[in-house]
Amino acid sequence: MALADYVPQSEKAWWTEQDLKFVAEQLVAANAEFQPLLREYLRPMRGQLLVDLEKIFADPKGTDGQRLSAANAFADYAASDIAKLSQLLTVATPEQYSVLYPLVAASPTPTTVEDLSKIVATMPEAELGSVERVSFGQRRANAAVTLLRLGEREKVLPVFEMTDDPESLTQFIFRCRPRGVGIDALLDMLQSVAHQPQGVSPRFSNSDPTSVITTQAGQPGANALRLIHARYAVLLALGEFTVPEIPESRREPLLKQLSDSYRNDPSSGVHGAAGWLLRQWGQTEVVREVDQTPVPYSLDREWFTLAITVTPKSPTKPKEEPGKEKEESESKPAKPEPLPPKTFYYTFIVFPSGSSEIGSVDDEPERQKDELRHAATLTHPFALLDREVTMEELIAFDPNYARYMKQFDARPEDAGYAADWYDSVSFSRWLGQQSGLPEPEQSYADPETLDKETYPREPNPGANWAPRDWPLELGRRGFRLPTESEWEFASRTGARTSYGYGSDASMFGRFGWFQENSGKHVHPPKELRPGQRGLFDVHGNLYEWTHDWDSDYEAEAITDPLGPKRGSSRVLRGGGWTSAAASCRSALRTSNEPTNRVNIVGFRLALSPSSESSGQVAKPVGVGTE
Repeated sequence: MALADYVPQSEKAWWTEQDLKFVAEQLVAANAEFQPLLREYLRPMRGQLLVDLEKIFADPKGTDGQRLSAANAFADYAASDIAKLSQLLTVATPEQYSVLYPLVAASPTPTTVEDLSKIVATMPEAELGSVERVSFGQRRANAAVTLLRLGEREKVLPVFEMTDDPESLTQFIFRCRPRGVGIDALLDMLQSVAHQPQGVSPRFSNSDPTSVITTQAGQPGANALRLIHARYAVLLALGEFTVPEIPESRREPLLKQLSDSYRNDPSSGVHGAAGWLLRQWGQTEVVREVDQTPVPYSLDREWFTLAITVTPKSPTKPKEEPGKEKEESESKPAKPEPLPPKTFYYTFIVFPSGSSEIGSVDDEPERQKDELRHAATLTHPFALLDREVTMEELIAFDPNYARYMKQFDARPEDAGYAADWYDSVSFSRWLGQQSGLPEPEQSYADPETLDKETYPREPNPGANWAPRDWPLELGRRGFRLPTESEWEFASRTGARTSYGYGSDASMFGRFGWFQENSGKHVHPPKELRPGQRGLFDVHGNLYEWTHDWDSDYEAEAITDPLGPKRGSSRVLRGGGWTSAAASCRSALRTSNEPTNRVNIVGFRLALSPSSESSGQVAKPVGVGTE
């Protein structure tokens, strides 16, 4: 400190790089109470310390205290360098941000907005590595947050653009509130992106595995797609606030807007986000009313809702305990009491035909050797249930599931577990029968119609002599399990990242139940946030059965893959409530014997909403024509 006053500038190699690094480290490590005085002593050489202070400021391995101290040093030594402070805001923690943002907001330069806008609008280069993409997306999101606080809503919109990397969009969602974006700013943002441009409606592209927005001329409308992503992101960002925090004058109009979006928005992502937010804010009656309203399948909407009334199977009467005298009425077998009908509601998300890359990129953290990156083409659109099948639905199908529910202290509304692969297929057939689906339209044929020599029966008696290689007809409109490729198409929605939302594992608990947040038990569907296409719990909660037998991926591009015709185990995807985050990645493949029942395994339904044979859109099960 004495030398800082005597020799403030480097003369004859007085200040080496090691000296400057040492002084900067000592400054930020000192007692915070004394740091203002220390900064004053070091002020003559402040310009030479800024390089090392910036490294400490941005070092993710540094302690929170050291990084905050570096922010305070910049606020002291470089308060007039708004360009530098603006750059630092893009990598700032919430605590650092609260120190520097007031300086930028008080004296923005003409280039402040321009520089931040360039960062927001710069997409990651194709060759950028998986780990680097996370920090790149965080930087874009921080810049967008700063622009929003500065009132530059239009300049924020590019953060919602994506080709195969949604990192910046997701980072924006969870960086708004910690960095001082108020609820009014988000509500204003929602209003500015609330309406689609005239003449634009959602359509499905035959060349893109994601749902795209097209103009009337049929060309992708990038601006319309950006607005849809923006609505989805802002709705989830609003979920970081509570209802009492909404200004009273805006509360009722906002709740009405949310209910309208949940009912009518053609985007499955916006529909899912609006419903999640309404549930977060306790609007259970509105949610129930929308959830229990059938919505017909339409090419102009990415989702539809089926109402299916089923007759639950009655539990068999328990056997009489030994030694008890039989009554005369018990000499004949008593018929079980019939149970009243129940109506279940199923919202399906439609995914178009097209080609996409599945499997993990070469440098994805925790990558496994069987996650070969390759192209796959689906020639048929498919629809996937937006949630996992519940215990209540499994019990209606088979009362024995009540035993599994009690065994692990689950609730009827929890995601349904312990279904083996054969029961998952049988449930699909049963639900089709309950809906009145003609047998020729079932995706899985009646076992009695399948030749036993061609389709040998599963020897395990628990499978009720189901065909071991039960064939799947994709062109039929009955309920079924998704193929492995369909599951990954839906999980990714075109993203190359580890998870559908991005690659930042620290955010996993926002979207999925896993070993760190599950409380060691399964959860009901739809408690956590949906992905961009409105799917809930696609990562975590329960592993999900797919149709395919397990095998290695083919190296070449494949069309409508169904896996091998035979095998010993069926593919499971998505991870479960006991899993580490890395085991819930989109590319992670695992499998189990199809007769195994496990309390971390369930399933979600799929169906094919079009008829390939005629080229016409077929009426989905349980839905009337428009």
